Amino acid sequence: MLTGKAKEDFRVWLGEPVAFQNFDNIPELVKHSYLIKWFDHVGIFIIPDYNDVNHKFNYNLYFNPQQDDIYVRPIYNSREEALNAGIEKANEIYNQT
Repeated sequence: MLTGKAKEDFRVWLGEPVAFQNFDNIPELVKHSYLIKWFDHVGIFIIPDYNDVNHKFNYNLYFNPQQDDIYVRPIYNSREEALNAGIEKANEIYNQT
C-alpha cells in the first residue's frame, strides 16, 4: 500500500513493534487507522465522503493547508475503495515531497 519514502518514514513513525513486523497481514481496519493517523501526522488529510444523491463514495485529500491544496477524486462504490484510493494518492504526494 505504501511505497518508497512514505513506507520507510511510516515504519520509523510506527516504531516497528513486534506485532506489526508484517504490516501487510494485519486487518484492513487497523491498517487504515494507522495509515490515516500517520498521514495526519505528516500533514496530508484523507477525508472519505458519501454522496447522498448517487449513494456512492469519494475522498477529499487536503495537504499544504496554507495553499488550500486539495484533490477530490472520482466516485467509488464503497468507502473502502475510496479510502484505499485516497491512501494511494497520499502515498504518491508524500513521495514527491
